[in-house]
Amino acid sequence: MLKNLAILQIDTVNQDSVSAAGRDAGNRSRIVPSRLAQRFIAGKPLVEWIIRRVGEAHVDGVMVVLSDDADTNAVLPLIPSDTPVYISRKHDSLGRFADAVREYQPRGVVRIPIETPFVDPALIDRLLTTAAMFEKCDYVGYRHLDGCAAVASPLGLFAEWYRAKAILKADEIVTDSAERADISRSISTRPDWFPQHLLPVPSELEGADVRLSVVDEEDWEHSLTIVDAMRSHDLEWQDVVRFIRETPHLRQRMETMNQVG
Repeated sequence: MLKNLAILQIDTVNQDSVSAAGRDAGNRSRIVPSRLAQRFIAGKPLVEWIIRRVGEAHVDGVMVVLSDDADTNAVLPLIPSDTPVYISRKHDSLGRFADAVREYQPRGVVRIPIETPFVDPALIDRLLTTAAMFEKCDYVGYRHLDGCAAVASPLGLFAEWYRAKAILKADEIVTDSAERADISRSISTRPDWFPQHLLPVPSELEGADVRLSVVDEEDWEHSLTIVDAMRSHDLEWQDVVRFIRETPHLRQRMETMNQVG
């Protein structure tokens, strides 16, 4: 049995969801995740880029979960041949994620959104170490000083750890469609059902001037700018944040975008 499996989940988003996300983000049009996965960064498809980054963490493997739709055919050839792929016919994120857990039967899973090109292996390792220390926890994540979940922030550096049994339990009991579309919400908002341990976000990341999660075209252009300027595939979060704060126009623009939404 795998101890900890990292799962990169690539969802499709219907047009209503994209429009709503655009309105919530100051009328910016959201990039559909399955299309985002196909874009190239530093000469590699984003899906491969993230798989390689996550593979630097102490996980027992990395796999990809896709929905059974037309975009899947475009994403499949871009996934490295040594990476397992699970295609689910379920109609929501939680159902697809649970299908993969049933198929591969890990003890724990690290969930990676495709919108996080700079997800950090060292921050993932802190999740794994904490999960090993707190064996009764079903969920390990990061939170800000104000109590907000880091994974829901635009920082774009964080993953989440779940006990596999918790994913399967949530799949059985959560019926609300909005919650089933948001795996983090379906579990993290139920601490009485799913015991949790929340790690503090590193103090250097408590400001509002870093935005690495890719929602729209401008976010994507910022990602390309950072990678091109730093010329490294080994982008530790401290170095990325330092670069942003030493580049005034980039820092100011990210801060403005974060204030808008």
